[in-house]
Amino acid sequence: MTAGPAARRRAAAGLLFGLAIAALGGACANHPEMGLPTVLPTSGPVARSFTTDIQPIFSAYCTAAGCHATNDVNTGSLDLTLGNSYLALLGPNGTGEPSAEVPAIVRVKPLDHNNSYLYQKLKGTAASGSQMPYGAPLADPTIQVVIDWIDQGALNN
Repeated sequence: MTAGPAARRRAAAGLLFGLAIAALGGACANHPEMGLPTVLPTSGPVARSFTTDIQPIFSAYCTAAGCHATNDVNTGSLDLTLGNSYLALLGPNGTGEPSAEVPAIVRVKPLDHNNSYLYQKLKGTAASGSQMPYGAPLADPTIQVVIDWIDQGALNN
């Protein structure tokens, strides 16, 4: 049985409408100037807090065994104890304190984890010294918390 002229016109109109919508959608998706993103946003990193996310890492892994618990030169004069760690990492102006091992690199460079000595030490890619924490590297999810905090501006929050 063949379709009548009215059925053929409805099918053709539906096909043309579908093609027009597909073409329009594809064009809009590739042109952010039309107000639509090229790539749909995904959920970003969790907002990180120095007080609730970062200091507990330092307390559990960096100061518990006596390392980085004082301004001892054997620990790079890096005191990561509660109340001292933020200033030790970022200095009084919050832009990064030079590392003791490689003074040309700051301990934490806000918004730039790759150029932060803390990140390099945690990943074992630093130009000097051992990977930290010494003898027991952090798991990647824990390092990601530090990355998120640095890339979010390394705020003292």
